[in-house]
Amino acid sequence: MTHINPSQDRKSNIIKIKPTMQHNNTKYNILQWNLNGFYKRISDLQIIINKYCPEIICLQETNFTNYKKNTLKGYTNYTKIRTNAIRASGGISTFIKDSYSSEEILINTPLESVTISIQLKQKITICNLYLSNQSPFTEADLKNIIQQLPPPFILLGDFNSHNKLWGCISTNTRGKIIESVIDSENLITLNNGRPTHFGTASEQKIDSIEFDNPKINNLNEVTQNFTNAILEIANLTIGQTIFSGRKPPVPWWNSHCNESIKSKKTAFNKFKRTKSQDDFIEFKKRRAQARRTIKDSKTSSWRAYTSSINSKANPKQIWNKIKAFKCINKYDNIQILKNENHTIYSEPSEIANELGSFFSKASSTETYPLEFQRYKCAQEIVPINLCQNHDNNHINSPLTIQEMETALSSKKSNACGIDNIPTIFLLNLPKNGKLYLLKIFNHIWMENQYPTT
Repeated sequence: MTHINPSQDRKSNIIKIKPTMQHNNTKYNILQWNLNGFYKRISDLQIIINKYCPEIICLQETNFTNYKKNTLKGYTNYTKIRTNAIRASGGISTFIKDSYSSEEILINTPLESVTISIQLKQKITICNLYLSNQSPFTEADLKNIIQQLPPPFILLGDFNSHNKLWGCISTNTRGKIIESVIDSENLITLNNGRPTHFGTASEQKIDSIEFDNPKINNLNEVTQNFTNAILEIANLTIGQTIFSGRKPPVPWWNSHCNESIKSKKTAFNKFKRTKSQDDFIEFKKRRAQARRTIKDSKTSSWRAYTSSINSKANPKQIWNKIKAFKCINKYDNIQILKNENHTIYSEPSEIANELGSFFSKASSTETYPLEFQRYKCAQEIVPINLCQNHDNNHINSPLTIQEMETALSSKKSNACGIDNIPTIFLLNLPKNGKLYLLKIFNHIWMENQYPTT
């Protein structure tokens, strides 16, 4: 499907999060924003990225120069700089998440545009276009671009054009040109009818569980009772949330940041209702205060953390904290995978199976030299008698509570298994709970039986 989304004004600072594209139940977010200066809006941009995790970011008026550019962590940058300006102005940039394969498509046009081909479920073309108020254009200019775009494509940007079709109170000449292109090229306007710009000129604890000493006649039943007991008390006292990986923690965020952002939104909503000059000034004042609050919070939080680092600090934890300060999402999943046969996988189950198949082949016996394979097969058929030496009898003895606690405490990850119980829950079980779990493990170890549920 092809979309076009014009903006109303060159000074537009309103952010447009596109309604998510959806291909076979997979959704993608696109962020389009005329930020009128990349560097002065970088804090706001990082907050938005942290909240929505867009796969594609299209920016206009980045004001980059040949000597001063910027990148976003986790994104591939495609930028066009305005070279004929006296000062840093104009310019557009498109950022594509690194987890997706992308390449630039060169378009023959005098207009400011960047066109990217990105591999999602299928290849989609994204054309980022900026038409400044000082840059006249014709219907032929836009049709020339559209004819060069491989379908399906999305054409978006800041067109500085007014038309009631996308929520303006009036229609100007530039808006009529775009409307004509939409009709003649059979395009769809991606807008919900609201204006795209606002300005003065525009309109109980877990150790409370009681466990009985189990008599294991049915391993499945005993295991299920143990699991249910933990999950029941956990749901009552802690609750359960699902972390999607789309909101990485930000160490510098605090209540002051929340209050300042809320105050800014309140002022903006009031200005949208009244359209008065005084309310617009108040909104800009609170927006500046919010930026200052966020900047001060970042500085003070960083100073507090660096002053706490000493020679015994764990380097991995330090780098994880640095990444958190930079809003780098370490939970970013693989979205698209291409194997050696150039087959593309996008479903999580397909990606997991392909990765499993690859690592299985890499670690299989077939990768060893034939001489070693013959030796390995010969040695594996030799029986091992662990009890022939009296000193080795402890190998087959039941597990002890100390061994179980050591094994649990050495597990660094707190990820849940298929029973939805994290390791930290097992470590904090009361003594009778740990003895209950130990009896289950020893039954599995000594009887060679495993629960099937």
